Amino acid sequence: MDILRMDKYTTHDADTNFLVCQSMKTGYQVFSILTPSIYTAFILLKRGRGAWSLNRLLRATWVGGLAGALHSG
Repeated sequence: MDILRMDKYTTHDADTNFLVCQSMKTGYQVFSILTPSIYTAFILLKRGRGAWSLNRLLRATWVGGLAGALHSG
């Protein structure tokens, strides 16, 4: 009887692990797509054109993707 319970819990754990990994990947992808446009609009409206740089945009994309993965996981 205990062996059946262990199989049930390990299957449930595997399913939960899969769903968490999928949601983290989805969060990373969504935030990585949304962050550059939101960052660009924010910088252009708040600080002007001189404050925008490609390096900062790429950094914001990386940070946004990380935030999406953490938020979804």
